[in-house]
Amino acid sequence: MLPKRLTIYYAERTKCTLLSILVPPGNPAITGPSEILLNDNVTLTCSSAGGDPFPTLTWLRGDVKLTTTQTTVNGFTTSTINFIASKEDHLEVFECQVDNKVLQNALVRTFYVELLIPPDPPVINGPSFLISGQSGTWICTSINGYHAPSISMEIDGKHFDDITVVSKYDTSSKAYIVTGSINWAPTTANDGQTILCEVRHQTLTTPQTVGLTIAVNASDTLQTVIPLSSPELTWGEIVSIVLGIVFFLLLLLVCGLLQGCCACCCGSGAGVYKEKRKAKLMYQIAIIERERKDYEITKYTIVEPEKHQIMEHENLTQYTYEEEERRRQLWKKNKRSLHDSDVHTEEQIVLQERIVNSSMGSEL
Repeated sequence: MLPKRLTIYYAERTKCTLLSILVPPGNPAITGPSEILLNDNVTLTCSSAGGDPFPTLTWLRGDVKLTTTQTTVNGFTTSTINFIASKEDHLEVFECQVDNKVLQNALVRTFYVELLIPPDPPVINGPSFLISGQSGTWICTSINGYHAPSISMEIDGKHFDDITVVSKYDTSSKAYIVTGSINWAPTTANDGQTILCEVRHQTLTTPQTVGLTIAVNASDTLQTVIPLSSPELTWGEIVSIVLGIVFFLLLLLVCGLLQGCCACCCGSGAGVYKEKRKAKLMYQIAIIERERKDYEITKYTIVEPEKHQIMEHENLTQYTYEEEERRRQLWKKNKRSLHDSDVHTEEQIVLQERIVNSSMGSEL
């Protein structure tokens, strides 16, 4: 075995020469816990014996270099890292490299971190209401556990021996999905009993359990009322449903009241205004029609009027004696005016008709 350093002296005339031999370090070793639970405080120590010069120890987490310190005591060089185990550390590789530049490549030792992760609470699915002798399938599922948990199912203290258990590793969650399923035909003797699923894992002091109560009828008439004790509908869910229905009905009532108020306040006011406006326009139309009739009568020569005399012109109309007399006086008055005034009067009537018709169109 070579010593750490070999010194040789020899003399050649008046010169002395000192020779040194470099020694590689020993293989590294990593110590750490054999089982690591989630949120545990983990300490990993890397050590290497000997080496001249003393080696440098480097820690890597995957491809990431970690910042650490090292000490050398009695020829042993050590370096330690500490961390709180999280799901990000699960299945990670920690590597310790030892090098003092004597060897061509550094010496390497790795530590594989496997966390023991408890699974999520199990879930059971299957029919709750059956006819006696009718087969049903019930499946119990456990997820996010590492290592894979074990599953068993029973009813009234009797285990199902024909349970089918399937375990699958999920790469995205770095955990196991485990299902246990049974196919079974209950009878009326099982009415009201509970199918129980138990999940066991090394991190659990007591098994995780979940149950499903079944109702079995002798006839083909299934129950349509969900019992309040059924695990599919809790008291909190029932209260939430009832409150939601009440709120919806109140909302409909408020909307109906608001709509009625708008119709009474706004609709009635607008209707009254529209009726008044329409009546005013109809009155204007009646005045224009009467003026047109008065004007038209001036274009004809009216002879001695008699009662119920019929005047034949382009608008056939039967007038009484009083009406004829009124029109005669109007004719005499207009007879004195010039032809230009007749034309002006007709233009004014036509203009008034256009204004009223335009107003009527905008109202409609």
